[in-house]
Amino acid sequence: MSKEVLGGLIKPRDFVILRVWGESNGILYIASASVLHPKCPPRPECIRGEQIISSIILQPSGSVCRFVWISGIDLKGWLSSSLTERGMTTSMSTFFHAVLSRAESLCVNSNLPRRSSLRTTLSSGLLTETC
Repeated sequence: MSKEVLGGLIKPRDFVILRVWGESNGILYIASASVLHPKCPPRPECIRGEQIISSIILQPSGSVCRFVWISGIDLKGWLSSSLTERGMTTSMSTFFHAVLSRAESLCVNSNLPRRSSLRTTLSSGLLTETC
């Protein structure tokens, strides 16, 4: 559940999500989508959002890993598209940087080579990483 913002102007959202994960031909995946569940009815204090699709694909290739994240979310309720896009872009960027930080800490702790020239850019809602 998200918290309200702007002094309650934007109500909190919650989601009921089914997630699966696994590995196929060396490629790791996580996929999820909103579901209806009788034990999780909508709550009056928040708006039930819908995660249309979310998929993360991790494709190792030698000393690098390709990271693909596809996400489609409907926050429901009244929100301007510019506010929604800005919030989602910030959220995705924060998540991506947390993944990078965790990956770097694993490399340091396991004495694996660390990528010294990592550059991440965010443009038009797309997060790309180049070396």
